[in-house]
Order: sequence, then C-alpha cells, then structure tokens
Amino acid sequence: MFADPTGRWPRDVLVDGDRLLFGEGSDLTLYSLEDPANPVKTGTRRLGLGPRFDIIGDHAIVGLEWVGVQIMDLTDPTDIRVLDTFDTADRPASIAAVGDLIYVADQEGGFYVLRYVIDESS
Repeated sequence: MFADPTGRWPRDVLVDGDRLLFGEGSDLTLYSLEDPANPVKTGTRRLGLGPRFDIIGDHAIVGLEWVGVQIMDLTDPTDIRVLDTFDTADRPASIAAVGDLIYVADQEGGFYVLRYVIDESS
C-alpha cells in the first residue's frame, strides 16, 4: 500500500498512462507510475484553490476556483507551465476534455464548451 498523507484537502485525481495527477489544497502534483505500486513525485505547481483537471496529450486542462480554466504544459514535470487561461463567470466545479473540446461545469456560471487549440508555431 502506498500512502502520502499531507493533511490537506484532496480535490481530484487522474491517471493517464504512467502518470498520475493529484490535486489537493492549492497544488497540482504529478507522480510517475512507472512502478504503479510505488508512485514517485515528479513535480508540483501551486495553483490556487480547488484544482480540478483532465489531460489532453501533454497538457493538463485545469479548472481553478476564482481563476477559470488554465492549459498547462506537462512536458517537463519539474517545470509545469501555464500556457493559457480562460476566465469563467465563477468557479469550475468539474472539467472534462474529449478530443479537442473542454466541458466545464461552472458553479454559478453555468456550462461552457471550449475548443482546445495549441499553436505549435510559437
């Protein structure tokens, strides 16, 4: 059994291949699952309150309270970078990415459908 008690409020968890994303408190933490029984922490990014997320390729699609939706580059887990932000009306309560679409349930702001486009030329 693996346990990494931090004493902070866990919000979301997602497994994508050999990596695990874990949201708690104000942090998004990446773990390597090369040995699934012994996850290894590879990076953390302080984001803000209540991260919720999904993954498209090497990008995390993150919903943050009071911020909206952020696209983050996970290519280098030791340097998780914000690529873009979309401000929603309130607080994203849930987020899902399918294909090139991002679905956001925003607490008081309703429902958003966003198209995911990354400009590879820059």
